[in-house]
Amino acid sequence: DSSQFLTLANGTRVHYRDEGNPNGMPVVLIHGAMASLHTWEGWVAALGVHYRLVTLDLPAHGLTGAAPVGTENPTAARDSPRPFTPSPRPLASRPSS
Repeated sequence: DSSQFLTLANGTRVHYRDEGNPNGMPVVLIHGAMASLHTWEGWVAALGVHYRLVTLDLPAHGLTGAAPVGTENPTAARDSPRPFTPSPRPLASRPSS
């Protein structure tokens, strides 16, 4: 089992897996409502030869559990994947026309 946990700044322990080709392009797979990272097992098996695949359980799903009392917010599901993604790169400047 490749399960791991990461503790976010608000104390939430996020369950995730980092699988596939460690040298491949990273792809973060995020499940929908009432699901878990297990949703992606078939895709991990099919794509893992070429890609590094990170799957995670969003707050209150799978093994992640709920955010600690007093730290809940409506953006928790949106913010949970951020530690698993690279920092945004600035857009290249466009030549003026």
